[in-house]
Amino acid sequence: MSLILGTGMNAAVFLPVAALGSGKYGERPASWHAAAQRVLVNTELSMFGKRVLPVTRWDEELNTKHMLPDFQPLEYLVTGRYLGEIVRLILVEAIKTAGLFKSEMPSRLDEPYGLDTGILAAFQSDLSVKLSRARSSFLKSHALSSPPRQHELEFIREISQLVSRRAAVYLATALHALWIVRTASEGLQPGEASHLTIACNGTVIERYPEFRCCCQRQLDELCELSGASKGAVTLEMAPESSIFGAAVAVCCIEDS
Repeated sequence: MSLILGTGMNAAVFLPVAALGSGKYGERPASWHAAAQRVLVNTELSMFGKRVLPVTRWDEELNTKHMLPDFQPLEYLVTGRYLGEIVRLILVEAIKTAGLFKSEMPSRLDEPYGLDTGILAAFQSDLSVKLSRARSSFLKSHALSSPPRQHELEFIREISQLVSRRAAVYLATALHALWIVRTASEGLQPGEASHLTIACNGTVIERYPEFRCCCQRQLDELCELSGASKGAVTLEMAPESSIFGAAVAVCCIEDS
């Protein structure tokens, strides 16, 4: 299996040919069907999850106002483009209803997608007591007439943690479901399947603080609950994989 998780997301899985209906393969000669054993499937995993994963009123607001509502429900919950937007919607509500920042709207925070997910990462990676680096990162893009108070900075950090950890758990749930499909297509029970590595790439899975670790912990728990051992499925980074993919494509063209 493989995963990309950055601004957007997708996953691929290697399945037996028989796992898919023959209509999925288009017009192919009988000799191809006789020889083919496995197929690499582009799952478009971002399009799954509607009415399966619990959502909040902020998720619903994001979806309703999106130019393509309901089109990629999983992507709207877990990727770099949307984590910042979910937190932004929470902060805007807190400003309007709970007096966050003394009810002052920071510059550009009222603009859709105005809060970069990198700022969330800055809050989670800042281990200083005063959150000075995170505060500087926030104010650089979202100026206020007076500096945010300590409890307000801690609130942003806590919300960032909740939203990103939920994203990691939801991603793990989707990957585990895909692993179950793969295992069943091989005619195996989860406890019988060999170890599987998910090759990963993308800024969120690579760089967002604690994201991959949190996702791995949830994968371990789900694997154990399904009868497999802890570590049956592991997330491993595949750096520069897009370059390798291009190189493989060139080799295939040359061979043909």
